[in-house]
Amino acid sequence: MKVLVAITEPERESALVETAAALACGGEVVLASVIEVTGEGTLASAQPEARGRRRALDVLAADLGPGRQVRSLVTVARVGWDAIREACANERPDLVLVGWRRPGWNLLGTTIEAILRDPPSDVAVVKGAPARARRILVPVRERSTLYQLLGERAYDERVERLVTRSGDPASVIGEELAEHDAIVFGATGREGARDPLGPIGHALIDAARNAVVVRTSAPVASTVFVERTPLPQERAARSRVLGEIVDKWFVENTFSSSEFADLRRLVEAKERQNIRISVGLPTLNEEATIRQVIRAIRSRLVERFPLIDELVVIDSRSEDRTRKIAEDEGVPVFIHDEILKETGSHRGKGEALWKSLQILTGDIVVWVDTDVTSAHPKFVYGIVGPLLLRPDLQFVKAFYQRPLRIGGDLQATGGGRVTELAARPILNLFFPELSGIVQPLSGEQAGRRALLEQLPFFSGYGIETGLLIDALQRAGLGAIAQVDMKQRIHRNQSLYALSMMSFEVLQVALRRVGEAQGTRLLEEANFTMKLITAAGGGRLHLEMRSRALSVLRTAAEVRGWRARAGRVGFVPTMGALHEGHEALMRRAAAESDVAAASIFVNPTQFGPQEDFRSYPRAEARDVALCERAGVAMVFAPSALEMYPDGDATRVQPGPIALPLEGAARPGHFTGVCTVLTKLFAIVRPDAAYFGQKDFQQLRVVQTMNRDLRLGVRIVGCPTVRDPDGLALSSRNGHLTADQRRSALALSRGLFAGRDLWTAGERDPAKLRLAVERIAAGPGVALEYVSVADPYTLEELGGPQGKVLISLAAHVGKTRLIDNVLLGIEVGEVE
Repeated sequence: MKVLVAITEPERESALVETAAALACGGEVVLASVIEVTGEGTLASAQPEARGRRRALDVLAADLGPGRQVRSLVTVARVGWDAIREACANERPDLVLVGWRRPGWNLLGTTIEAILRDPPSDVAVVKGAPARARRILVPVRERSTLYQLLGERAYDERVERLVTRSGDPASVIGEELAEHDAIVFGATGREGARDPLGPIGHALIDAARNAVVVRTSAPVASTVFVERTPLPQERAARSRVLGEIVDKWFVENTFSSSEFADLRRLVEAKERQNIRISVGLPTLNEEATIRQVIRAIRSRLVERFPLIDELVVIDSRSEDRTRKIAEDEGVPVFIHDEILKETGSHRGKGEALWKSLQILTGDIVVWVDTDVTSAHPKFVYGIVGPLLLRPDLQFVKAFYQRPLRIGGDLQATGGGRVTELAARPILNLFFPELSGIVQPLSGEQAGRRALLEQLPFFSGYGIETGLLIDALQRAGLGAIAQVDMKQRIHRNQSLYALSMMSFEVLQVALRRVGEAQGTRLLEEANFTMKLITAAGGGRLHLEMRSRALSVLRTAAEVRGWRARAGRVGFVPTMGALHEGHEALMRRAAAESDVAAASIFVNPTQFGPQEDFRSYPRAEARDVALCERAGVAMVFAPSALEMYPDGDATRVQPGPIALPLEGAARPGHFTGVCTVLTKLFAIVRPDAAYFGQKDFQQLRVVQTMNRDLRLGVRIVGCPTVRDPDGLALSSRNGHLTADQRRSALALSRGLFAGRDLWTAGERDPAKLRLAVERIAAGPGVALEYVSVADPYTLEELGGPQGKVLISLAAHVGKTRLIDNVLLGIEVGEVE
């Protein structure tokens, strides 16, 4: 590999040169340095300085030791980066290295952001001395081509460890980075992005001692196969040019399936090109049609003409006889959430298509929906034909008339409802090059593996729209084709299902539009949708849906979900969620197959004088936080669902519930234990996550779980605090600005006790007094300060090696609790 290094300060950049030599792997290293001449001076005036710069570069080269192919290149320019660009054009390096500068800081007359936005070659920005690192972290996106196709085979023997985690990328990578000497990650390659690093990239490079940020010279959204036509800025001229582009494409790349009915011709083309063709059939409860679909394809395209090499069913856990029928027909069946288990699983057809690439082996991959009642082999050969006969085509979709079957009658023909009311307007607005696609949402599509491996896959209903947009941005309009299948009769979906489909199609478009503009457009939008249905008796029912999670209301719904969920990590909440809850959910998602949460303001744990009615309730906001934290299911029942008429059973906790909060709030822990026993019975989690701030609750639940043999792993997690030390609580929202400042005395008091402990003090009375002196500040009415055994919660009479200091206080009308553990971590308490 040939590496060109942009040297700005030779005396400080030996580590940069070491990194270049390591990356070159024995290839040539060019040390390029520019002397900038500003003002009225002539370029020739820099000649003496150039000699000194060459000597300095020679010293750098000599420091690498003998046997290296290193040479110097010193030039002069008004703007240094212009000279580096010219050097790249002349030298044609495989990689350009530049040293890290903070965003906005001058680097040869430009900035790091500008370099990453428009690199002259593949570029790497280097911070520190990564060549000296022994343990290097390489974050790989969940759906990256490298991992999804090859798994562990993508890594050579130098890789010591493969870690698969889910959750907030910045948090997950940050935790892993603490165990590594350096990190290598990519800047965004999407064309037009304003900030190539993004907030996650900035956080990572700030945290890393040594880092390499890489960026390919070809943007991810650029037209790699064909050059994008520049469009006029003036609206009328732009519309005219776009119209001509789409019209020309429609004439050249729109076919009829009958053009490819000569199957011998297709087989000959396939054999001549030595191509293998795979067909994947995504299924979910298709017992009525799957047999006919399999037989239509196999009889004509496998047995009679050897066009298809592989026919596979990718099932999303059908609850009917779909898998049994396919197996009876001799077709291999795979369940999509059992493929690449280490990457986790998501709901939706897109997940099945993406994971099918791990199973299917063809150079051309075909996907055909299986809800077709008019199965015909043309749905395969019609979209394979263009790929076999037109080498320039990369991605092909089917289109057809879609009669609506209502009862036993076919009552109308035309495009799909979501297509005409959502997808087509969206594409015309934001991606007008695709306005000639007749049915962008058709499930019959095929592509060359070489392209499909480069595309991200959306999980749900937005999969078809996403593939089209990304194929356009990656391969260009000329690489896409469509084929008329005349007519296709399929199972119709409900209006509510179509509403959700439209919602997800719009989310896909928002994400891609936002990325193109360098904004977080989708992240700023609402992720949840309320569907309004009739509930009987003239009443209306509002059901919340999310594109990535299910919001369920009844125990029966949760049990149906649980049967398909794998290992479940559960976070029970009363809503009014904050970053502390989010931390619990992210941990549950990281340590389980799926994370679940409950939002239920439990009336039985509130006393007569407590704030049940005023407890904050904001379900839409809470569900959005759950979505962001990676939760797959939210159980949000009514009080009647949890406590039906006649409900009388209560779970009484043992002595662990008597002191502290138990004494201050009689009956509180009976309500906690009762509702958690119900929730555990409904959700049946493998693990449940609780925060340290409610430490007595954690111990009560651990004891109940042990005594009742519930079999749930109860996980304690550290308290999450604001930067000023106040423990996060749903009740903090009741505090005025002055009260919140007063409340800081609570954590300051606890921290004073912790500091005294750290200094060697073990006398419980002295520790208590130290906390009380500070915590009982102005505006704070202390209720208790306890120095207790963290296992039994009994007050300590003498020194002990493990201590819980806890307190409760009223600040205004708001009751707050907090604690610190000494000599033990919350995760060690079981």
